[in-house]
Amino acid sequence: MKLKSILLVVSCVGALYGCGGGSDESKVTVVKQSNPDTPQQLVNIDGKITPHDVKNIDPKSAIFYKSELINSDSTLGLAGLALNYNFGSRQKYNWQVMVDDGQIFSSWFTGFNQVTKVPGELVLNRVSRSHSAPSVEQSRQKISIASNKLSMVDEVKKATNGLDLSLIGTASYANWSGKIKLTPIETSLVNTASWHPNNGLATDMLGNVETTRNGDMVTVTLELPAAGCTLFGRNNVPRSRRDIIYFSGFEQCQFDPAKGANWTPNDYYNNEALAKARDGVVAYIATFKNDGGTEMLVIGFPNLEGLFFVVPKS
Repeated sequence: MKLKSILLVVSCVGALYGCGGGSDESKVTVVKQSNPDTPQQLVNIDGKITPHDVKNIDPKSAIFYKSELINSDSTLGLAGLALNYNFGSRQKYNWQVMVDDGQIFSSWFTGFNQVTKVPGELVLNRVSRSHSAPSVEQSRQKISIASNKLSMVDEVKKATNGLDLSLIGTASYANWSGKIKLTPIETSLVNTASWHPNNGLATDMLGNVETTRNGDMVTVTLELPAAGCTLFGRNNVPRSRRDIIYFSGFEQCQFDPAKGANWTPNDYYNNEALAKARDGVVAYIATFKNDGGTEMLVIGFPNLEGLFFVVPKS
């Protein structure tokens, strides 16, 4: 299978699937992993399509899934969200994976090199929080695996609905098998609404989120209080089940991690990813209902190292 791009988010956003967050008094450290020499494995995510049929399928961009960690005893663990991006036939193997239990935030991603037109390296970042120190410290260390170490698993006659990341390592999550179950989520286009009930603090990483639809035209505003700015987005061509948004306003932002005493590890990662953005960056947005029936807005930035926001309706 030629998997276009996977952004997996196993997020402990309380309104998403009901798991907890971090403490306000925290220390942030990024932990380096050893560099594995074995290829990373992915399995076919659609059990209805055999490997021989996949090349004839043109999947829609940004297909959404519920993701659940599969434990060693086959029970299901931490739940979150997955996005499958389609970058086109020339941009293969660009995929991104993130997991977050509120204490440790892990991100696996590859980047498609726009200059050389070949897949980039596979990179693992990890952000963890220590509750023993009131100050905030951050260091970042990455491992890089050449793209030829990334292999797709498609030799099975009937594919499973999931991902196999066991070769990357499973120690961060107790009893995790390294596999992830994916269940398709029905999504809808964004309408006029307010999102993300927040604390109203000047140090919040993400503030109010507003969406407006006027016919086929969609606009989005993202308040970033700690960065001192608001991002503005609008769509170009309406699509089925999701909209493609182009954001601007980054020149007014100052992304300072020192303001993040009350941030989660996910907030730190998102802040750093946004700091690399420039006006015109692309995002995919859609709405869906979580298991509790709450309407959620998801905004995914495929070119910002797997950055995503998923927020409940106000």
